[in-house]
Amino acid sequence: MPKMDGVEATRRLKSDARTRQIRSSSCQVHAMQGLAGAARAAGGEGYCMKPCSPETLEREIERCAGLGVGSTT
Repeated sequence: MPKMDGVEATRRLKSDARTRQIRSSSCQVHAMQGLAGAARAAGGEGYCMKPCSPETLEREIERCAGLGVGSTT
């Protein structure tokens, strides 16, 4: 994103009572040390690295949405 990264976007979503319940997962291009931890610390429910297959991305979205295997949703 041109104005902010996914960690900052997640931080802003999770700090606002109106958007706090929105689930998020970061999909990052750069493999930087600690980025997955930073994304989760900001309140994100998941993290994956690009490039990833469409199937991997789909599984991550389903997992974060509670639609994966063993989900009770």
